[in-house]
Amino acid sequence: MAGEPDLELIDITKRFAGFTAVRRVSLVVDRGQFVCLLGPSGCGKTTTLRMIAGLETAEEGEIRIAGVRVNDTPPWQRDIAMMFQDFALFPHMTVARQVGFGLEMLRRPAAEIRRRVTDSLAAFDIGALADRKPDTLSGGQKQRVALARALITEPRILLLDEPIGSLDYSLREAVMLELRDVQRRLGISFIWVTHDQNEAFSLGDRVVVMNHARIEQVGAPEDIAERPRTRFVVWTATTSVFARRAAASSSPAPTSARRRPASRHRSRCGPHS
Repeated sequence: MAGEPDLELIDITKRFAGFTAVRRVSLVVDRGQFVCLLGPSGCGKTTTLRMIAGLETAEEGEIRIAGVRVNDTPPWQRDIAMMFQDFALFPHMTVARQVGFGLEMLRRPAAEIRRRVTDSLAAFDIGALADRKPDTLSGGQKQRVALARALITEPRILLLDEPIGSLDYSLREAVMLELRDVQRRLGISFIWVTHDQNEAFSLGDRVVVMNHARIEQVGAPEDIAERPRTRFVVWTATTSVFARRAAASSSPAPTSARRRPASRHRSRCGPHS
């Protein structure tokens, strides 16, 4: 439906054996936004992501993708893709087969699969790796393969569960910037789960701060840093600001990495009203 946001969460709740993992979470994500779910372990961010993906069921509330309620829709019909921390590459498949796997599952014609795989390998600069298997790839190469595989089906939303957590710190900044560039180029909404304040504040058009199964605050990184609404958000924002200042003083980053342009969608992503 034209004009509909990519994602709406309306008072979604999830419980496990009497424990409430997510409590009445509401959020709106407009087209092409980069949204980071930020919080400590156990706050509900990964469970929220899994409900969006259809890997967990929301016991209360609604999940809408492009204006359509998808609570009862299986994952493969939700127009989403997911990228995991360990990349989840198939050990027995070549890179080319990995990238084309989603198209095979959609039963696309063989000629179309070959063409789109070739284009995708070129777009992510991994054409030379086409015949190699995962155990011969570096961490950065695996990340590119996983990203190419996730995006080849042209999903509306890409869900990323701590996607750079397994990479060496020396690779993380470069991979973060590359993922951000890919997101801007394709215009696909990214929903990124992290416990790392610096990832969230560096990458997100909007940051969703979660704690104890609830959303504490949603806003642009600058808004959260300058106008925190709760004590927990004050601590989160302050930790990020200090860490970023320390990193900048010890190893100055390019201007583009330190300060991103303001999002085009400044008014939409926030708690559902």
